[in-house]
Amino acid sequence: MAGFSATRVYRGVTYHIDVRRVRPGNGVALVADGSPVAGTCVPFRRRAEPRLTSRCGLATDRLDTRGRFVIRDFQEQRPFASFLPGIAGPLGIPIWAFYVNRGQGIASFGIENKDGAIVEFQPANKAYQTVSYTGFRTFLRVARDSETRNYEPFGVGGIPRPAAERHMAIGMNEFEIVETDPDPSLRVSVLYFVLPGESFPGLVRQVTLENTGDRALDLELLDGLPQIVPYGATNALLKDMSRTLEAWMEVTNIAQGIPYYRLRTMAGDETEVEELTGGFFYVAWAGQSGRPCRCSWIRRACSARIPG
Repeated sequence: MAGFSATRVYRGVTYHIDVRRVRPGNGVALVADGSPVAGTCVPFRRRAEPRLTSRCGLATDRLDTRGRFVIRDFQEQRPFASFLPGIAGPLGIPIWAFYVNRGQGIASFGIENKDGAIVEFQPANKAYQTVSYTGFRTFLRVARDSETRNYEPFGVGGIPRPAAERHMAIGMNEFEIVETDPDPSLRVSVLYFVLPGESFPGLVRQVTLENTGDRALDLELLDGLPQIVPYGATNALLKDMSRTLEAWMEVTNIAQGIPYYRLRTMAGDETEVEELTGGFFYVAWAGQSGRPCRCSWIRRACSARIPG
C-alpha cells in the first residue's frame, strides 16, 4: 500500500491523517484517526517526469536548466502570439518584438509603435500565415564527404524531414528555437533577446550551428531578413501605398558594411517637405571557436567548416 502520513491540529484537536491508495489504478482515500473520511476518494495517477500544463492547450514539457518554458514541436502546436518584454534597463531604450510559434518566431519588431516597425507589423492571424516567408530565414548548403544537400532549418517547404526535432524555450527576456536533424547531423539554434543598456534600441539574434556527428561538415550559410522597412514608413503607408512609398526609400552607409535604412523625406501629402535624419540599421557578425568577423550584409553566403 502506497501513501503518506501526517499529524495536524485543528481547533485544539490532534488528527493523525493517512493518505492511502485504496486499489491499484483506482484512487486514494483520506483516513483520519483510523476512520475513512467520506467523499475523499480522488483519482490516482502515477506521476511521471514533471510536466507543465498550458492554459492555451499547448503540448508543453518542462522548464529547462535555465528556467525557461519549453514547448516541443512548437510549429505543430496550436498557434499563439506574444511580445518580448519592452525592457532595456535604466540606461537603455526598449524595442518591441512580436513573435509567434511559426517559422523562426519573430513576426515583427520596431520602435515606439506600429508606425516605427522595422519588419512590417501584421496581426496574429496573418502573422501565422506569413512569418515563414517574411520573417527571418536561414538557408544552408551542407557537404560531408561527397554528399551535398540544401535545406532551410525551421522551413515549411522543401523535402519533408520527419526525423528533425524542434522546440521553443521562452525565458524572461528571450526566446530560443532549436532544430536537431540527424541527417545531416546538425543542430541549429536561434536566440532572440532585447539589447539592454545601450543608447539605441535593438533586437539581438544569435544563430548557432553545431555538428552533432563524428565527421566534419562544410557549410555555406545565407541568413537574415527578406525585407527591412525604412525609418519613416508608417503602418498606413505600408498597407495602402507600399509601391508608391518605394520612391522615398533609400539605403546609405553601404560601403561601411552597416546599411542605414530611411525615407529621404516625410511621405505625407503636405505642403512643406520635411527631411528625415533618423534611420534603422542592420549589422551581422560571424565567428567560429570564439573568433568573430563581420559578415557581408547582402548577396553573399558565409562559409565555414565545422569539425566532428
